Amino acid sequence: MSNILGSKLADWKVSFSLILSFSLSLLFSWTSHSLWLAEITLFLWAMATFAMVPVLQINVVRHGKDAPNLV
Repeated sequence: MSNILGSKLADWKVSFSLILSFSLSLLFSWTSHSLWLAEITLFLWAMATFAMVPVLQINVVRHGKDAPNLV
């Protein structure tokens, strides 16, 4: 499910989906003071980072056109 969401976000806008994923780390700095909020944030963060694998792969392939054997 999260890979489907990550792929749809990547098809829509790669940079936005990466910023959305990495912004959860800032959210964790605010929610780390409460156990339940920290657990919820870490769960969402894990799902977001798992969903960002296709986004990062699309980004690498898109920028590596000149060196396809390296990519």
